[in-house]
Amino acid sequence: MAKTFKVSVQGLTADLKANGSYDELELGEYGTDDMLGIFILYSSVVEVFPENNEDLCPASLYVESEGKNYSFYLDNGLIADVDSDAKLSPEEALKFVSGL
Repeated sequence: MAKTFKVSVQGLTADLKANGSYDELELGEYGTDDMLGIFILYSSVVEVFPENNEDLCPASLYVESEGKNYSFYLDNGLIADVDSDAKLSPEEALKFVSGL
């Protein structure tokens, strides 16, 4: 059975460009190959940083698969899991959400 991943973001546009918005944006459901592509794009996001006390949402990626929820943020080009603070490459992040 193929795995599917429901993906949403905050602080990003639908094409994974940082915009600082706190609005959650649902991107849809993806298979394993597409999910790797999303992680690769996400790891290359150029973040926006606040100026003049702006309140900006960090580039955040949320993945739901098989009843489990995963939240990620960026850390110097690596994908960091919010719960464990593990720093992952795109391939490692895919394994992480796939349960491998």
